[in-house]
Amino acid sequence: MDPIAWALYAFITAAAVAAVVLHYRLREPAGRGRGLLVALRAATLGILILLLFDPVLPAAAGAAGRAGTVVLLDASLSMRMAEQDGGTRWEAARQVTAAIDADGVLRFGDDDVEAGPGESEPDAVSTRLGPAVRAAAETGARRVVVVTDGGVEDAAEALGLAARAGLAVDVRTVGESVEPNAGIVEVEAPGWMEVGEESGVSVSVAAMGAVEDSLTVVLRQGARELARARVEAPTAGRLAATTLRFTPRAPAAGPVRLEAALEETDGVSDDDGRSVYVRIDDDPAGVALVSFRPDQEPRFLLPVLERALGVPVRGWMVLPEGRFVQLGSGAEAGMRASENSARRAVQAADLVVLHGLGPGSPSWARDAAGQASRVLVLPAGATVEGLPFAPGPEGAGDWYPAAEIPSSPVAPLMAGLEPGDAPPLRALRTPEPPPGWWAPMEARLGRRGPARPVLLAGTRDGRRIAVALGDGYWRWAFAGGAARETYDRFWSAVAGWLVEESRAGVGDGVAPVDRVVARGEPVRFRVPPATDSVRLRLSPPAGGRSARDAVVPVRNAEAVAGVFPPGHYRYEARAYGADGGTSAAAGELTVESFSREFTRPAVSLEGAQDGSEGARRAGSGRPLRASAWPYALVVLLLCVEWVLRRRWGLR
Repeated sequence: MDPIAWALYAFITAAAVAAVVLHYRLREPAGRGRGLLVALRAATLGILILLLFDPVLPAAAGAAGRAGTVVLLDASLSMRMAEQDGGTRWEAARQVTAAIDADGVLRFGDDDVEAGPGESEPDAVSTRLGPAVRAAAETGARRVVVVTDGGVEDAAEALGLAARAGLAVDVRTVGESVEPNAGIVEVEAPGWMEVGEESGVSVSVAAMGAVEDSLTVVLRQGARELARARVEAPTAGRLAATTLRFTPRAPAAGPVRLEAALEETDGVSDDDGRSVYVRIDDDPAGVALVSFRPDQEPRFLLPVLERALGVPVRGWMVLPEGRFVQLGSGAEAGMRASENSARRAVQAADLVVLHGLGPGSPSWARDAAGQASRVLVLPAGATVEGLPFAPGPEGAGDWYPAAEIPSSPVAPLMAGLEPGDAPPLRALRTPEPPPGWWAPMEARLGRRGPARPVLLAGTRDGRRIAVALGDGYWRWAFAGGAARETYDRFWSAVAGWLVEESRAGVGDGVAPVDRVVARGEPVRFRVPPATDSVRLRLSPPAGGRSARDAVVPVRNAEAVAGVFPPGHYRYEARAYGADGGTSAAAGELTVESFSREFTRPAVSLEGAQDGSEGARRAGSGRPLRASAWPYALVVLLLCVEWVLRRRWGLR
């Protein structure tokens, strides 16, 4: 520690000792051994405070001639790639590691660090060196040898951490002559496709090494080829994109898996194919969203509704000149559309979402607000024709979400949220709610004053209506982290209540949160409110040894089935409610074999210090928290004080 830190430690310790002295003088009866008891208590507090400051203990005198060396072995998926002269990067790395005279080996990749080289193949889906550097420093190492292929994500942070810990860093790079590899890194498709209407799937390709000049991308549904295209091979670090267009022939009962794959073979097969699930129908209903006020809200709201409801979600935005464009993902996003297409979709939709609805909106949109059986309105005026109440004028200011979740039909779906961490809404309308209407969340102006609803929902003549009162919900999603979770679960809960018992919600009581699960991520299922547990069975479509049958507890309206190896699975799920009710569902999902590790370019670990410089750095040694003696000494002092207090008649 520097002198300032030691001075602060001395000040805090002196204050703690003074508090102990006052306690024994004012709260304990005078008697035998008071000074010894004070010393024992003060010593205990002094050690605990020192642990909080966590100084680095200097290396022992006898260790100056030979610094401890730890090998940090890269165990990410990219180490499985083949080299041109035969073998894999992993085999080369194991040979390099075996030739190093080291005191220990730490495998790194994800945030978890494992001791020893291990016998299993590398399987980490990321390459993070920082946790391994921190672990090596805590063992008292003076030097680390990093054996890697260079695809380190946090190189700058890891080297900075090593410098602060006084570690010498030696880098041994393997895999410089790796086999060329191309992979599909992105696949985008609309959530639904209409039979007889041409649609498209967007594909992006990355490459490493000297691959062919052009590559063939094929789109298949099962064994049937739907489309193919040639794409020019991209240079390292860049992407090449293409759109595979086809016309669906027949409707499907559930989501259909489409696979985009490279026809050429290369050194890695795991990244040559990616899956996407779409719904194909004659006349999809689902959700229709029309935005009359161009801003960021539809960009974030549209995918949340699609994930939460599992139905087709179509969107349109009206530009200032009155032109309609399509929203969503896939090749159609941003393309010009007709007003009639939006009007027809609104009339047929199970759930209508009208963003920026005001007096100037088309009459068919205002009629939908007053007639649709399920409607969500984000108004743009103080009065909106067709709504049961006037939203009222906007109250400008920073309206921060209240931490308390009010009682409502969707409160169980909001359990565990921390909305108080979300950015404020830019404005909020404060109408008088009709009797029986409820709010899923509230907000306060400047975090003070009375809480006001951010949305009101209720029923009128058999219709379910929700009226958003705030402006700038998208800021929650844009902030990421806990705020993004607040955004997703807030709108998912509202949308789920709106479509409850309607055609849009049938069969989706239990459903995967994502039908395409990233490699290394857990498989998660969304479940109905008030669900206690879910019995899940996941197996390959034709059965097999990977089948897993288990009862999974539910937390925050989700059941986490665990991490599965890559492959295509069929799931069977049955949810058990607290009231004894059950709901069941079955379908397919995919755990991807793809990982960005296979196309991640190598980075230079510049700034690594040679062994002699690192060995000379002051402060090298073992952090106090990594030593056992402070904890043992604290326990010993506490036990001695307790025994003496009992012997001398104190409580």
